[in-house]
Amino acid sequence: MNNQHWSYGDTKIDRQGRTIYFIEYANQKDKKGNEIELWEPEDIFLARDTN
Repeated sequence: MNNQHWSYGDTKIDRQGRTIYFIEYANQKDKKGNEIELWEPEDIFLARDTN
C-alpha cells in the first residue's frame, strides 16, 4: 500500500521525465485497495489554473 498522500498541485516526474501535477484521488480504489491517483501534464494543469 502506498503511504504517500498527495495534495492538489503536488508534482512529480513521469516515466518520460516530464513534470506532472496531482489533481485528486478517484472515488474508486484498485483491486489491491489502493487509492487511484489522477495526474495531469504541466501544460494542461497550467491552462486549468488560469481559468
